[in-house]
Amino acid sequence: MTLKTRRKPAARTGQNPMPGGPKPAGKIAIRREICKGCKYCVLACPKGVIELDDKPDASGFLTALAVRMDACAGCALCARMCPESAIEVWAGR
Repeated sequence: MTLKTRRKPAARTGQNPMPGGPKPAGKIAIRREICKGCKYCVLACPKGVIELDDKPDASGFLTALAVRMDACAGCALCARMCPESAIEVWAGR
């Protein structure tokens, strides 16, 4: 037996679709000094909150950046996938 679920597609703009509507459910902090740019967090984030920087850091890594924080759901998938433990997540602002 297979369980099928339906999910609403994430908003492409990363903004709250209705002004005055529900607030984002989470917040993340990325410790860029220990990030190695593996991209696991980018692939794990269902909302597209994280991207890699265009410019390398002092060590030569393209580190992760939270670019659409307003879309963060607080699911912590990014933190669970990070092999360096460089991401902290707070659910509910």
